[in-house]
Amino acid sequence: MSFHASEDGAAKVRKLDLYPTLTQRIAEGWSLGLYVENPISYNDVTNKWFVPIDAMLIRRVSKGLEYAVGGAYAVVKDDPQYRSMVYGRLTIYF
Repeated sequence: MSFHASEDGAAKVRKLDLYPTLTQRIAEGWSLGLYVENPISYNDVTNKWFVPIDAMLIRRVSKGLEYAVGGAYAVVKDDPQYRSMVYGRLTIYF
């Protein structure tokens, strides 16, 4: 919920974000992740869903380092956050 005094209707933000994360190993050191970064969202004020397809290709280089490249595309665009996006991630484990 949002409460921002300077915006009309800001208190009317009610949103549910679902991250049905699934990661599957596809080869030695490689994985495919779904819904790792971008959620399926429901806006309770407008009663509309925002449904993207979100996938990330993950490469584990060593025990302490992994990188990933992903993308998302909006299938149901009722709550327009974006149409499509490409993103990357670098993870350091210590």
